[in-house]
Amino acid sequence: MPAMLSRILALTCLALTAACATMERNVSATMASLEGEGASYGLLVTTLDGEEIVSINPDARFLPASNIKLATTATAMHLMGPLDAPDTDAGAAIYVLPGAENSVPSLVLVGRGDARLKDSPDCEVNCLSELADAVAAANLGKLRELMVYDGYFPDDTWPEGWSWEDLDRAYGAAASSLNINDNAITLTIEPGDTLGAPAKLSLGDADGYYSLRNEVVTIDAQFDSEIHIRREPGSLWLRATGLITTDSTARHHRIGLDDPADYTAWRLQKLLEARNVEITDGMSLWRGRFPLLDDAIPLAQLTPPPLIEDLAIINKDSQNMHAEALLRRLGRIDGSGSIEDGLEKVEAMMVTAGAPRAGYDIRDGSGMSIYNRLSPRAVVALLVWANDQEWGDAWEETFAVAGEDGTLENRFLGSPLSGKLHAKTGTLYGANGLSGYMQAASGETLAFSFFINDRATISASPLAVMQRVLEDIAAAN
Repeated sequence: MPAMLSRILALTCLALTAACATMERNVSATMASLEGEGASYGLLVTTLDGEEIVSINPDARFLPASNIKLATTATAMHLMGPLDAPDTDAGAAIYVLPGAENSVPSLVLVGRGDARLKDSPDCEVNCLSELADAVAAANLGKLRELMVYDGYFPDDTWPEGWSWEDLDRAYGAAASSLNINDNAITLTIEPGDTLGAPAKLSLGDADGYYSLRNEVVTIDAQFDSEIHIRREPGSLWLRATGLITTDSTARHHRIGLDDPADYTAWRLQKLLEARNVEITDGMSLWRGRFPLLDDAIPLAQLTPPPLIEDLAIINKDSQNMHAEALLRRLGRIDGSGSIEDGLEKVEAMMVTAGAPRAGYDIRDGSGMSIYNRLSPRAVVALLVWANDQEWGDAWEETFAVAGEDGTLENRFLGSPLSGKLHAKTGTLYGANGLSGYMQAASGETLAFSFFINDRATISASPLAVMQRVLEDIAAAN
């Protein structure tokens, strides 16, 4: 190499190193207030060629929250092929099971892992009512039993490390092979007619599935409403306690299901009753192998929309149950459909992506487990590798866009990065994460991963600080 060119390259490297060091000092200064309150953080920003621009604690391991969804959805893109065709493998189906010696037949409802089955008056596609309509149109006469097969995945209701207090919330809903309405129901609470009267409670279409214990009292408008909802795991009792003012508008509380297959079957029964289909012996739930369905042809089967649309729900809206259902579907690839089989596929993908093994421990598909850990370096390795895959652009399109949609709709508003940062958010108690791609001032696309953990409860939200740091890095590049 000519001596002049060698000197130019050396000076260029020194300049880049100095610029990086300056930027890292600026980041550290911005983050000082959070560090002073006990928070820890890690940040890695690189070019799409892997050249480091800012690197602060890149190998430290953090509770990543929903940034885990990046690994789950990237594995689906990597292993499940093009995802833009109708999702024909996953739709729920209804079978007619002949009775012995031409006796009364039974129905069998089967789930195959789709997370998007709906049961609502405005449902147009992938609706439970379509299966009820098919049964009614078949004129089967009296039926003996509605049998529900929920054995496509092993009965792993929740992954390891989920907090018990989250399990009755919509974001903590269980996943199974038969899911409906995001596996959540809505409890509506309105004030009673007079002071001191019990509040009015309604579960809408779910009325009658849960028993309600109403301990909410109507109080004068000069006070404040305060309502608490609790359902113990495995219980069919909902307890509502607290106070609601006379002038309060209706309050809507989303409650997670812990046996979605049972609830789906209960709703199908209601739909069949409305269509005058008589079932004499009620319902039974089957988990495990169901050999009577081997080679059987369904009376009707739903075809969900393309799976890429569900990946957008998972990444843009951070839908936990959908991510957990997807993890189990990954586990069905040469496996049983268990959580462990799904995690094996995710971890194998991380190896392929070149993520350092010490940089990840993954225990679920959504990021709710407190046992998950990711390092910024592991996430950026995934982002850089994925960008080179033929599906990389389609995957990035499932990310939330700063200032525009998903969990970033109300962040980066008016920022130079609005519309130019595509990322996955993450939030758990005391933990925040943001990882994805952003466009620098030069027009170059950068990959980044940013985690803040152990934030004190007295601390202000770190979101504004994270935004400022990323804006400064984008502006300097």
